[in-house]
This record gives sequence, C-alpha cells and structure tokens, in this order.
Amino acid sequence: MLLVSDRSLLPVLIAAKPAETIVPRFVEALGAMLRRLDVSGEVVSAELAKMAEVRIDRTSSRRILGSMTDFAWLLDAYLTPGGSLEGAALRLAKAPCGPIGMQSPEDVAPRLLSSAE
Repeated sequence: MLLVSDRSLLPVLIAAKPAETIVPRFVEALGAMLRRLDVSGEVVSAELAKMAEVRIDRTSSRRILGSMTDFAWLLDAYLTPGGSLEGAALRLAKAPCGPIGMQSPEDVAPRLLSSAE
C-alpha cells in the first residue's frame, strides 16, 4: 500500500494485509522513514503523537493522484525481489516532484516538520 503526504508528498509503503493493523504499521513505517531522513527524535515523537487519530482514505486531489501515479511507475523499478518496502519508499522520496517545485519529498518533509516546531 502506497500512502503519500498531502503537503510534502513523502511516500510510505506498507503491506496492505492484514487490514486491521494498517494504521499502527503505517505510523511505525512513517516514524522509521522520518528517522532515516535524519529528522530529530523529538520531532518524530511529536509528529507521531499528533497521529493519535489517523484516517486513511481515497483522495480526489489531482496533486496526490498524479504523484501516486508517478510513484507507481517508479515502483516497478525500485521494488526488487528481496528488496524492502522501506528501501523502495526511500528511493521514491528522492524523486523530484512537480507539485513541490521539482524538489524531492526527502528534502521537503524534514523542512516542513522543522518549521512546525
């Protein structure tokens, strides 16, 4: 399952099953992704604490849909046999994205989080 942040377009990949544990696995994967992007532990903890109530839903946002389509194409090359979902997500996060001024989510997400402190 590919989940994408609305503001930073940061992608997180998790297995879709089992469905009943999607939210805790997403929160855990997001925390791991942010730590891999060198976001401070305090900022990661604060961000995850804000996620006490998580809603995963379909989007009608063209920005998100277009980015997810681009990520899906890239995923064909990045998700290799024996490779990890986290590794593929980290590679996706390096991709320049038009909706964020051709910056990469790996650069935008930490900057947004540090400005929210």
